[in-house]
Amino acid sequence: MSQYYSLANYYDSFTGNVDYSRRADFLVRFFNDKRLLLLDAGCGTGTMSKLMISKGYDVIGIDNSPEMLMNARMKNPDQMLLLQDLTELDLYGTVQGAFCLQDTLNHLPSVHDVDTAMGRISLFLESGCYFIFDVNTLYKHSCILANNAFVFQNEEAYCVWQNNYHQENASVDIDLDVFSRIGNSQRYDRCSESFREILIPPDILDRILPNNQLSIEMVLDGDTLEAVYEKTQRLLYVTRKK
Repeated sequence: MSQYYSLANYYDSFTGNVDYSRRADFLVRFFNDKRLLLLDAGCGTGTMSKLMISKGYDVIGIDNSPEMLMNARMKNPDQMLLLQDLTELDLYGTVQGAFCLQDTLNHLPSVHDVDTAMGRISLFLESGCYFIFDVNTLYKHSCILANNAFVFQNEEAYCVWQNNYHQENASVDIDLDVFSRIGNSQRYDRCSESFREILIPPDILDRILPNNQLSIEMVLDGDTLEAVYEKTQRLLYVTRKK
């Protein structure tokens, strides 16, 4: 069973509070030619890809979860979707822009893997073009995720989310139990999965990005798209290939 098997079919309903449209409008500011070929690195269920395609872009989506890609295919039947790990990204040619959102990079196993993924994305990104991504902050890991538990519920499923915070490296182990209703009955199927989100500190990114020919243009609060402050939970990096 692949990672995110349990979550894939319910991911959209559990992330209904995410303002994808606002993020898509932000990306358009940098990908200002509607004929560009873009890379959605870690496309998940394809929501951002769909929005960017609707704005006139061609978008290649990659993800390492077959179940996520199955959902993306239903949204975007004609999109090129590739089952790949970010650290092994291998495209048929270059792209004129790339984005990697919803703390996808935090799901990689280590900072070394983040470095490798940056290198692969940069390799297929044309010079002068933008790569825009986000990462979780220490505040989010230590104060919001921490050792807390969350419950998400809708008409289709019930999700219990339990975190285990490791202070020594600020990583968070996450255990999910998803209960989905069986037809119209009062019975539920239970699926469980676990994964880790690592912290990628800004000083590490300050080293990794230039080493992969990516210069930092700006860093914003990834949720508000405004200036970073002490309770920012997600940093949004706008970088450009040298």
